Amino acid sequence: CFNILISSCNNSVSSLNLIYWYNTLYKQCVNNRYIVDLLNIEKNLTFISSLSSLITCLIISDWIGIFCTNKFKSVKKIIIAIDGLSSTGKSTLAKRLAKHLNYTYVDSGAMYRAVALYVLEKKLINGGELNTPKMIIELPNISIAFEHNMDINSFDVYLNDVKVSKAIRSMEVSNAVSIVAAIPQVRQQLVRLQQQMGAQKGIVMDGRDIGTVVFPNAELKLFMTASANIRAKRRYDELSTNSSSPSLQEVLDNINLRDELDSTRKDSPLLKSNDAIEFDNSQLSQEQQFEKIMELVNSCLQL
Repeated sequence: CFNILISSCNNSVSSLNLIYWYNTLYKQCVNNRYIVDLLNIEKNLTFISSLSSLITCLIISDWIGIFCTNKFKSVKKIIIAIDGLSSTGKSTLAKRLAKHLNYTYVDSGAMYRAVALYVLEKKLINGGELNTPKMIIELPNISIAFEHNMDINSFDVYLNDVKVSKAIRSMEVSNAVSIVAAIPQVRQQLVRLQQQMGAQKGIVMDGRDIGTVVFPNAELKLFMTASANIRAKRRYDELSTNSSSPSLQEVLDNINLRDELDSTRKDSPLLKSNDAIEFDNSQLSQEQQFEKIMELVNSCLQL
């Protein structure tokens, strides 16, 4: 590619065209994609013996940097499956890993929360009882999507084209999500979508059954735990910014209930995969946890 770059810098290529060509090629390389067709540049371009243009010099220097840092090298990609109890920081960890590795992040819990929000909006839960037959009929009408938000460097969640990132974190949704997630038809539909997302690897996904059901062959499986009291305090601090935040005891009761529902449901209960690495982060800072897990990630990438 370096020789092609040099040989393409002839008098017939204007500075503007050269910049456009370079920028496009550069972006392709940074994304670790092999270059097959360099913008259909005209064949038989002659070699220029002198490159006096400052732009050309900068381009060459940048390309040397790319090759020296191996950005053009094809990199092995893996699937990282993160399961565990509620409020153990799975999503926070998964987002940071995805950002660090330039992987795709998928919050499977947010997908179930979006379904729960839809069910609540349709008033399909009454007195803690779900109208399961009607909910199953409604499933084809539910569309869930993720969009990267550059301002907060995270992913916004959309339910039927409406952003619901904050709405799905309410206590009302938290109380309904385990009820909805226990329905086999819901899990089957979302698992199919999650598996499609990870078909090309290079993905970090967190949830309850990622390592056991969604990606049983994931290269790295983690199972996050922490004491119920510590998890309740973390969740309480997260919700305390809202004017209608619940009490600490209410949060603790919700966490204990979700633990019981998640671990006892018939379809895909919360289980630790035999080959998953268990992490109790009760006494670990986010930085300590990240450093330990990155050691595991690097070991997998070197295999």
